[in-house]
Amino acid sequence: MLLTDWLCCVAGWKYLNMSKKRLFWLAFFFLVFSSAGNAQRYFIGFEPDEAQTFWTDFTPVADSSSPQGKYAGLIRADQTFALNINAPVPEELAGINQNWQLTAFIKSEKLSTGALFVITVMRADTLVLYQGVRCDDFLRHRTQWNKLHYTFKLPADLSHDIRIKAYIWNREAAEFLVDSVEISVHHSSPLSFLPDFDAIDDDSSRYHTLAYGKNFQLQWQAENQWLRLADSSGAPISRPIAWIVELGRKEDSTLWRQTQAWRLKKKSGHRHQTRLHFEARIDEMTAMMEIVISPNNHQLRCEVRTTAKRPVILWRNSLVTSFLDSVHAVIRQSGLLDTNSFQPEYYLRNGGVVFGENKRSVMMHNSLQLSSSQLNTQKGQLFLNLDLATDHPLLHYPLIPDTSDYFVDLSAATIQKKQCFRGSFSFFFGLESYDIPRILWIPDGYDAAFVWTEHADWTDIATQRAVNFGRSNLVRPADAVGGFVGYDIPVTRSIFYANPDGIRNSQASNGHFMGFHATLTTDTAFANLMQQLHDKGHELCLHTPEQFTSTSAMLRRALKDMQLRFGSVSWIDHGYNNKAENNRENLCCDGLDPQSPVAVRRLWKKHGIRYLWNAWYEEVSPWNDFAFDGHFMIPYPGFGDAFPVPMVCRHPSFPEAMLWGTTGTLEAPTDEVWDYLFQPKRMEKLIQNRSVYFAHIYPAWVKEGKGYWKSDVDGNLVAMDGFNRALKTLQQLREKRLVLPSTVQQIVSHYEGLRQIRVEKISDHSLELFNPSRITIKGMSMAMKGNSVQINGRETKNRKVSGDEIIFWFDLRPQECVTIDW
Repeated sequence: MLLTDWLCCVAGWKYLNMSKKRLFWLAFFFLVFSSAGNAQRYFIGFEPDEAQTFWTDFTPVADSSSPQGKYAGLIRADQTFALNINAPVPEELAGINQNWQLTAFIKSEKLSTGALFVITVMRADTLVLYQGVRCDDFLRHRTQWNKLHYTFKLPADLSHDIRIKAYIWNREAAEFLVDSVEISVHHSSPLSFLPDFDAIDDDSSRYHTLAYGKNFQLQWQAENQWLRLADSSGAPISRPIAWIVELGRKEDSTLWRQTQAWRLKKKSGHRHQTRLHFEARIDEMTAMMEIVISPNNHQLRCEVRTTAKRPVILWRNSLVTSFLDSVHAVIRQSGLLDTNSFQPEYYLRNGGVVFGENKRSVMMHNSLQLSSSQLNTQKGQLFLNLDLATDHPLLHYPLIPDTSDYFVDLSAATIQKKQCFRGSFSFFFGLESYDIPRILWIPDGYDAAFVWTEHADWTDIATQRAVNFGRSNLVRPADAVGGFVGYDIPVTRSIFYANPDGIRNSQASNGHFMGFHATLTTDTAFANLMQQLHDKGHELCLHTPEQFTSTSAMLRRALKDMQLRFGSVSWIDHGYNNKAENNRENLCCDGLDPQSPVAVRRLWKKHGIRYLWNAWYEEVSPWNDFAFDGHFMIPYPGFGDAFPVPMVCRHPSFPEAMLWGTTGTLEAPTDEVWDYLFQPKRMEKLIQNRSVYFAHIYPAWVKEGKGYWKSDVDGNLVAMDGFNRALKTLQQLREKRLVLPSTVQQIVSHYEGLRQIRVEKISDHSLELFNPSRITIKGMSMAMKGNSVQINGRETKNRKVSGDEIIFWFDLRPQECVTIDW
């Protein structure tokens, strides 16, 4: 099986008919990746007068039907490898995303040649990427020319110091002709998800200073009510601060509003602190901004509250600060630090940035009390998002019984009159160093996390025991020889509560399993197994209560019982679509609709359900074009940090819960595919990028092919060898404190806790963090490039080396403020 075939098997993504779907902003995302800029072309037309530099191992033959000349290239039956090219890719194409394209014409007496056109990207003797293109996929007509066309993307993190090595692999000793073969490499236009905003180029002489801090001033111009930042000498650091809003319209277009006018409403305080209150207005909303400055402190603290004057659909609600000095460092959303070769644009999420140097430097540390932040490094623009639709994607399948696969994009929240958005952030001025400890999103010092999330469809007690204990004839966790329990890998597993419709596994298994599909209340052995797994640290939740739409009584019973038995806090949707039987209690169906007979929002809250699976990423699939070479993360991080991909989020219309998403199903039908996916280079990228991967899996599906179990010679079901090797890899990486196999509850609750933290103070070598919540944040992790760190005056023992940084971790108790010195 080819690597490209394996990827298709692994992905399992759904490609949907998009024509009926209101995807307001998705089309823009697909347009921004068009080819532009420099390009390199490797072409051969086989004509006698054609200059040849790179291509070898071909035989030109006369052919009057040649698509672009009078000659073609003959691939002989005795040539296993033909039409070779080994050439450098120019360095001016390095360091940015690349589009690669192969075009060729093929003519054969047979429609089956078995030949592959292989393109490899090499760095010295190391294989960077392999692409095998089946020639037969493009053969439509015998004895006529058929056009082959194939494209792929090479991410920026791999596009330096590379060579192209390509050839035709004539695996089945066929004879055929090729012509007009071209491989081209193009720079790709930088990705952008920001509006084209130009700040005011103002006259600095008309400003006066409202307040001083250590190494900075806040200046205001009364005539235009413009507000800006300045250094200690009064020289401007920024252009006027703007407020921009993007609103939805009924005709599916958007309306932009912006203002730089901030009316000074009140100034108060004392010699140790100044408080300034400003107001800005647009037709649909008002903004109130409070700025707090202390003369002996590096910090400017800002709190913003925006209020709707009438109902509006809100796509963006942002403050924009345009800085005059260039970017000096970027705290990426992963917690990694960039200090050179900056990307044109970053979706920082809750990361930070440093502009300028020395006394003119200004830092935004982790922006935890904002919806998100974005950065345009070329324009020096920092977008401080109080709300952004792409921060909380959500879709809805309305009840339309004669329709299928129709959904509405509800990412942009509908804001009611007097509804408020609040956010706060701090700037720190004139610090000597940007190497400030950065907050990481994964607990206990791990670099990355891997979360297995099982969907309950079509399972049997035998398949469950096989994937959890390693063999179907084992009944106790202590006897496990493989599977999740054998390698002590926790799973967030959803289950069905009941089976009122008497659904059997016979059809789903092609007759191999004739019994009822397993549910908590109808299968005692299955219920006992779920209790065993819960006792082993697995998270149990509902995959909705049953196969089809539940009744209100069933919802109440199932939610109450799951909370009593397992303390469930998560929920995974099942069977969503437009018909009445399509689990209308789902988040993406009618779960949030108070008028629906199966509205479940109130019950979720009552029974402690706070972490819900978000189907948006799988249904819309906006980033599938940016998957790469079997890596788990989509988009692959090497393509850049501009993508707005908050895999954990909170929607303004459903603020009491957190949503988490998956990008596709993880299936590996052969042992070789498991080995391919969990190769060291893929795990290393997961670790290097400090990624959290949520895997959508069906391990106990009763039909073989998902890749988790098989039948042995004695008729027992056993865990696949490749699956066991993948689990062993995770077990070993956990022992090295590199990858944390985790659950939805652990990862999402940790993220939820981190969003509460406030950075109280930063000086040159000290940082204060405060936890205002009632919950201990366990294993809170931070990273820095130094080698010595103290917490409340004591050298921390919980630390490790990660690349050129150290990661350290500690518990932050409720209402606790800790001081970190380095």
